[in-house]
Amino acid sequence: MPVGSHKDAFKAHQLVKKIVKNCPSSHLSKMAADILLDFVKNQRQVTSDSVLEDLPIENLELDQVQLDKALTAVDGLCGKCQDAHDDSCFVNQARRVLIAARTGVDIGSSYNGKKSLDEMLLEAEALINNSENSTKIKAKEVQQSQELSLNEQSELDHLREQDIFRATLIDEVVDTIQSVTEGNYATEMPIHEDEQLGKLAKAFNFMLSTVKTSMASLDKLVEERTAELKQVMNTVSLGLLSIDNSGRIMPEHSLAACTILNHETLRGRDYLELLGITRRQEKEHSEMNDFFDVVRMGMLDQDDLAPLNPFPELELKIGDTSKWLLLNYSPVKRNNHPTGEILVEIKDITERKRLAAKVDASQKENIQLKVIAEDPDLFREFLGEVKSIQRDVTNNLSKLPNNTEWKPIINDMFRGIHTIKGAAGSFGLSDLSDIAGLLENELSAARSANEINPSLIQNIEQSFSKLNQKIEEACETASTVLGEELTSDGPSIRVPLTELKEMEKALTETKGIDTVASSLKKLQQIPAHRALSRSIKIVPDLISRLGKNIDFIFQGREIMLNFDKAHLVNKPLVHLLRNACDHGIESPEHRKEVGKPDKATITLKVNTNDNDFTLEIHDDGKGMNPDAIMNSALKKGIISPKDAENLSAEDKLKLIFMPGFSTAEKVTEVSGRGVGLDAVKASIEEDLGGNVSISSEEGKGTSFKLQIPYVN
Repeated sequence: MPVGSHKDAFKAHQLVKKIVKNCPSSHLSKMAADILLDFVKNQRQVTSDSVLEDLPIENLELDQVQLDKALTAVDGLCGKCQDAHDDSCFVNQARRVLIAARTGVDIGSSYNGKKSLDEMLLEAEALINNSENSTKIKAKEVQQSQELSLNEQSELDHLREQDIFRATLIDEVVDTIQSVTEGNYATEMPIHEDEQLGKLAKAFNFMLSTVKTSMASLDKLVEERTAELKQVMNTVSLGLLSIDNSGRIMPEHSLAACTILNHETLRGRDYLELLGITRRQEKEHSEMNDFFDVVRMGMLDQDDLAPLNPFPELELKIGDTSKWLLLNYSPVKRNNHPTGEILVEIKDITERKRLAAKVDASQKENIQLKVIAEDPDLFREFLGEVKSIQRDVTNNLSKLPNNTEWKPIINDMFRGIHTIKGAAGSFGLSDLSDIAGLLENELSAARSANEINPSLIQNIEQSFSKLNQKIEEACETASTVLGEELTSDGPSIRVPLTELKEMEKALTETKGIDTVASSLKKLQQIPAHRALSRSIKIVPDLISRLGKNIDFIFQGREIMLNFDKAHLVNKPLVHLLRNACDHGIESPEHRKEVGKPDKATITLKVNTNDNDFTLEIHDDGKGMNPDAIMNSALKKGIISPKDAENLSAEDKLKLIFMPGFSTAEKVTEVSGRGVGLDAVKASIEEDLGGNVSISSEEGKGTSFKLQIPYVN
């Protein structure tokens, strides 16, 4: 089993070798050194092959300090052995020999190896005092075959001193080299009289002088290059800086970076804090640090890193103003290995953003102007409806505080805002549609709440205020295009001059009140394609946004309808067309899978008689499953399990008209909030006094029929 360590044993051997070196005539020191060397060579086995019966007799004055160091080192080896040692242990034999060298007494080949060094030294001392002990070394010196002459002894002493002197000089050389490696180039090696070491010292000092000269030249070159780099960094308009592993800005950065980030000094500052991404913004802060970890790895090039950047463009708030920054990141590499530092390129794109916003606003305005100019009457009608919804929402808001029946009020507001959102897009009013969408979100939160609290009301009021501002802007734009102020909220129609003359003639000739009434009734009629133009207008945009292949067919375009009634039916018709496009029609891929033609069909058919007119909207889409509708209504709590027990298939289909019902899996900008079909039912039955029916066959399609009386 191994004893001690190879390093410890070798150190002990070296300590004994020093004794041998200082006293070459010491046989005991040589013997101890050989034992320890065998100890190292034999892989530190506990037991040696042989035990020395007798030790040679010598009476030399050895260095007691060195002997004590050697004895302590050898004794320390025993403390690391897990076995009990006897006299045959390498270590114990070495201790025995060294004790004999130190005391002049051999404690014998047979002794208790478990004893400590102190105990063994006491035993040796006792042997010295006991002249009769058989193991005491006889008091006579080893006879040398030839005695050294005084001159030879003097020469030996000189060589010994020279060895010690050279050892000292070598220590000085080592100390000098160590000092230089630590960067102290002013250190010089001392030159002594020793010829060989003197040459070494001179050569080393010459080499050191050359190194110092080279370092001075290198320092000057670095200083010049640094000055050049600083000049370049202060000249470029691009903001350049680097950040360390902790995310702090390093000393090297361009003057433009200070200007862009609005700070005189950047060194040591937290980079993300400067950008306004503080630790309080946990999500953004975490995303940026995760991205920096990827950059520091240095495994991706710029093209691959760019899509991973959470904030390639960032708005930097500076007081009451702000700047837009374009940010690029690259890993810093040395010898093609990443250092963990990141190079940041910052470009001020505020002006570019301003121009882009201006162009975008101009494009939006052009679209709006084009839509208004194409059909000013239709746009007037749209704004009239929007203003009507405005009044209703304002009135409903005043009813909300402390009202226990607040849910129907919220639902009514929801339907109106949903109508604005859907129709605004078809007139190029994307900003108005977006703001209406935000208000729709606030109303959606209120619909899901258990109570209407002041905070919810405040959020609704704030979003409604923004919507009103956008509506006023739309009115101003329309007034500019039409050259007139839009003061009327109600719909209007154009009356041909010939019709007015015929009516005038009828009144002049007193043909009777029935004739005049008939003429007035005729004046209020317009073709279906004009009466329903606001609803029809949304279809192309819907098809485009949904990416579906749909053929829209309008039958009965020229049938004359009462304008007042047809105007009101536009609102529910918008919802039905939106649901048909979004929910009714499948994707082209799904239609192929079930063997349907790629192109779907949605048909709007208009009929009329003396008492009423009907609208039928049919799609050849996926149809509806009555049981799936009932299960969805149960899940949403719209009906109770008891109410669901005796429902017919037709009754199950009618559940889609209940407030809050929707089978959409996700909310989209087109539909999916469960607001459309309950609005249809409310408009047809409550506002128009009509009725709505539904038929559907799963896999074949769905039809809605609206019947609107002229008089209600």
